[in-house]
Amino acid sequence: MLEDLGKAVVVTGSIIPMCEVYNDARRNLVISVVFAAQLQLCEVTIFFNDRLLRGNRSVKVDSLGLAAFESPNFPPLATIGAPLPTSPH
Repeated sequence: MLEDLGKAVVVTGSIIPMCEVYNDARRNLVISVVFAAQLQLCEVTIFFNDRLLRGNRSVKVDSLGLAAFESPNFPPLATIGAPLPTSPH
């Protein structure tokens, strides 16, 4: 249905509604728009829980948790976040 589109399609959503004080909706939406505008990939992807996954390799694994989608046979295309340094103490 989206063959030869020539653009990135990023599907997203949220587990916690945007009206809640803490939610995943705003972050998912903003980062999805950034990926859609800047990606050179012409395919359907899913952005959820700080990971960008190939749409055709992803499955829904949880209806209640933030890690709702997984790509069991292919690594994420991108992961968002900052590493936390640990001390050797």
